[in-house]
Amino acid sequence: MRPSREHRRPDPRIVAVFGLVAGVILQEALLPGLLPGTAPIEPVFCFVTVLAILGHNSVAIALALAGGLTFDLLTGRLVGLNALSYFISALAVVSVQKNLVKETLVAPAAVIFASYLIKEIAYLFVLVSLGMSFPPARVLAQLVFSSAVNACFGACLYWLLHFRMGLGVRVDRDY
Repeated sequence: MRPSREHRRPDPRIVAVFGLVAGVILQEALLPGLLPGTAPIEPVFCFVTVLAILGHNSVAIALALAGGLTFDLLTGRLVGLNALSYFISALAVVSVQKNLVKETLVAPAAVIFASYLIKEIAYLFVLVSLGMSFPPARVLAQLVFSSAVNACFGACLYWLLHFRMGLGVRVDRDY
């Protein structure tokens, strides 16, 4: 007997592959043209963070490295910098995900906000270490606004994946 449609859960690895492809297309091709000059919405980062919040840690970390390297190769920026910043933020989420309430949107949105701040601080740390300088007031304003925009997008993505598609919470003992 085949299980009914409402009892099937999507495989997180398949969801991750489709999410990476859709996120790369959105982030590199569609969103910069639709929203020029605004805070960058990073669907791949949000997707990685949502997977880590739901406990699919191995998939989230692999996706963070693959997605970051993909962006570095597509944009011609420092190869490995996005992968490093995505990886650091994914590890931060993995370390706290067991203690989160996952049945509301408040905790995931707060974690995505904080994780985006961690990602951007790691990114800026490397750039400043290489000798670049940025005006502090502008960087702080951009950090807060970008974090808020990505937290909203990530909360919507969390709602879609967890509540609508039924991607379940998993306890991953690897990390």
